[in-house]
Amino acid sequence: MSDVSPYLQPKFNFLEAHPTLSGELLHKICHGDIIVKPNIKKILAKGVEFDDGSFVEIDEIILATGYDFEIPFVDKTVLNVIY
Repeated sequence: MSDVSPYLQPKFNFLEAHPTLSGELLHKICHGDIIVKPNIKKILAKGVEFDDGSFVEIDEIILATGYDFEIPFVDKTVLNVIY
């Protein structure tokens, strides 16, 4: 198992970003089922180059955008999502 701790330390303060809503995400990262990568630097014909210089051959890029982020059971005074 590789050391994933640098990827699990947020680069922002509490409530400055939306929380991750998955009970399995950290487990899958720690066991290597999900590989955390830095920002994409370039999209090339055969794959993707990342900011750290690594390259991964890919077949598809899925853009997961446009969803409404809500946690209806958390009071707006605690977490107010602004679109």
